[in-house]
Amino acid sequence: IDETFINRHDSHIRSMKKHIVLYNPRPVKEETKTDVSLALLSVAAIPYSQGYPIKYVNSSNNNAMDKVMQLSKSALCVGFTVMTSYQVKDAIDVTRKVKTKYPGAIIVWGGWHPSILPEQTINDKDIDIVVIGQGQRTFAEIVEALDNGKPLNHIKGIMYKEGSNIVKTEQRPFEDINNFPPLPYEIVESEQELFANSENPGDKIIFYYTSQGCPHRCKFCADPLVYKHRITMLSAERVVADIERFVKKYNITGVHCVDTNFWVSEKRVQDICRLLLDKGISIKWVLLNGRTEQLLKMSDETWNLLKKINLTSIFVGAESGSEDTMRYLQKDATVRDTIELTKKCKQQGVRICYSFLLGLPPNPNSKAPHSVQIKEEWNALVNLIDEIVAITKENTFVTNVYKPYPGTAMEEICRKNGYKEPDTLDGWANYTTDKGGLTWLPKRYISLINQLEVLYLPILTDESYKKLNKYGVAGKFARLFYFLMHATVMLRWKTKFYSFPIEYYILKNSKQFARKYILRSS
Repeated sequence: IDETFINRHDSHIRSMKKHIVLYNPRPVKEETKTDVSLALLSVAAIPYSQGYPIKYVNSSNNNAMDKVMQLSKSALCVGFTVMTSYQVKDAIDVTRKVKTKYPGAIIVWGGWHPSILPEQTINDKDIDIVVIGQGQRTFAEIVEALDNGKPLNHIKGIMYKEGSNIVKTEQRPFEDINNFPPLPYEIVESEQELFANSENPGDKIIFYYTSQGCPHRCKFCADPLVYKHRITMLSAERVVADIERFVKKYNITGVHCVDTNFWVSEKRVQDICRLLLDKGISIKWVLLNGRTEQLLKMSDETWNLLKKINLTSIFVGAESGSEDTMRYLQKDATVRDTIELTKKCKQQGVRICYSFLLGLPPNPNSKAPHSVQIKEEWNALVNLIDEIVAITKENTFVTNVYKPYPGTAMEEICRKNGYKEPDTLDGWANYTTDKGGLTWLPKRYISLINQLEVLYLPILTDESYKKLNKYGVAGKFARLFYFLMHATVMLRWKTKFYSFPIEYYILKNSKQFARKYILRSS
């Protein structure tokens, strides 16, 4: 059958159905670019395959609010995916405006925050339906019910309003994601939103996921609450079929997988590699998320296959330089695993991005006062960074100040140390950790973490020098500035003298100036 005929037939079907609006809220207030929401694409997949027009709006789109308001007028429903972050604030603001102008609009919230706090979310006056947990099948059934005027009580995994009552249906079983259609990337108007930032201007590295959920038990993570330690993975055949589609449609040069854990099945990893090689697909794979102990267990055969398909980097939650802290977090991995994986990846030519979690509440299993725990945690991290950098300077680091996620085991410890979480959705919208009362965390320690990320790590790893190469004359001046600071910064690091961080403030202000006046015009 002629493809043009199929497209015309598809367009005709879509023109007969009411459209659906999906809005991707801004996760960080200061962000100018919001990455594509694969969560929204996943819940759009079934309705889109059934002919429903999907109007996807990203918070960083030009005139995003105007688009949502215009599209919501005659929409079947308006959907949001929301994590506990600035997304709550942005999603509430958009929800309020839509409901004020169109009181009859059906507002549907899904994602981690509503899944963990469904009662609190549905009690908001402007939210009509909450999706709890895995949302692909649930949202499709909501769309069908709304379109056909059917009741919602038969749909598993939701809370909704029925008159003045709130109804919660039975839990939805966790479903194999191979049952769902491919993600409809084509609903995203700006193709550039589909791609991750890259140091190479010609790169087209697409965001993608191959699994949902995670079987592990990290104490700080919300994934066990939402998916109950379960995982479902796309088959190797399905993954490679998707990649073939991306190569043909978007001419991609790489894939950035955002799986919580890509490496759960070594057999699947091998099968994906072999299929890619059989089909002659030559792209790079970047920042595939995994666990140190899992990656160390992989065979030489698997590592050889990964080299052949051009695995360039992985992302690992190293979390801490302290073995006590690793046990406290229930990581089921060790600091030594982090070191051994660093050595392994250097041999394989694979770069690592390490994520560290700092500022944890007092460890109840430790007899030391918390001031001592903080000092020990910091010194252990410094020692681990030194050991990693001594092996290679090719890797990168991400540092995160711990923020309690509602419902997690770690949040219970926070409460015992004076933390109070908001008790309304509006409270979460205005929530920040400094307002939320992380009483155990000294301000000086937060400053140290900021210095680590802005000042020390870029110089320790030579990351700053590499990034500046693409900024021409401005980059050369900046390289000179870094070179002049290098010796004093390294002396501070080696002697652990962090007081009066003049270099940090100079660098911080210089970056702000460069973003505003130099990089904008280059």
